[in-house]
Amino acid sequence: MAPLPRSTLLSCLALLAAGSGPWVVSGHVTLNPSTGAEGGYFGVHLRVPHGCNEENTTKLEIQMPKGILSAVPEQKPHWTTEVEKYELDTPAPGMHEDITEGPAKITFEAKDEDAHLHPDFLLDFAVSIRIGCSFNDPNTVSLWNGIPTLWFKTTQTCTGGKMNEWDHIPKDGEPWGPGMPAPYLQINGLGDCDDMEILGQKGLVEEFNKHNLIHVSDDLGSQLRSLHSDHDQTRSIAIAAIVLACVSCSGLLIIGFLYTRRISPQFTWSDEVKAPIP
Repeated sequence: MAPLPRSTLLSCLALLAAGSGPWVVSGHVTLNPSTGAEGGYFGVHLRVPHGCNEENTTKLEIQMPKGILSAVPEQKPHWTTEVEKYELDTPAPGMHEDITEGPAKITFEAKDEDAHLHPDFLLDFAVSIRIGCSFNDPNTVSLWNGIPTLWFKTTQTCTGGKMNEWDHIPKDGEPWGPGMPAPYLQINGLGDCDDMEILGQKGLVEEFNKHNLIHVSDDLGSQLRSLHSDHDQTRSIAIAAIVLACVSCSGLLIIGFLYTRRISPQFTWSDEVKAPIP
């Protein structure tokens, strides 16, 4: 079997590092998966876990980060789907021809009242996106916790005209959860890109991968040492248990032998069994 490409290995390590933290169940609108992306095609689901307080959800408007080259949303039954586009500053190479337009916004809207999303239920909206190699809009990209992060600001409209604006972008080092944070997607690999430009800087993805590789290696070493220590401790306990079991069995045999002598005094023992003493 051929060895894994270096970019794939680094992306896997990045995912391992991200996965070492606690799993958080959120009541916010989220993008799933939210990490592991790289240049090229990538599938995501926008999850809406509730309505606006007790109101049903009727529409979602998702602002696409500038640098996403294409977005193909699923056709959700009983919902309309619209993709607004804008002219790219620089055409990007496509499969058959250059890409001159990028997605600006995706809108999902319920066709009728029966399709409204009740606040007690969740709904996933699938989108296939193509991640480009340049992201320079500070309103939709940032370095968050040292990782290039794309922000998908989302407006959730509910019955009665109520709205939830999921548009807060936390600063580097701040947690994601408080307030109304925007759904996010973290870039952990170059994929189809020779390099990736983030806010005018290049080499950030590779720098993150190198740092993360060292961090994960140290983390794995610590975990392996811990596993080895646990193994030694488990082996010691097992040996002690075996010794104790042997001692217990020996004690039971001795007690059984003495008990037999007590209830059968007519027998004497020597090198061979003798006849009963009259």
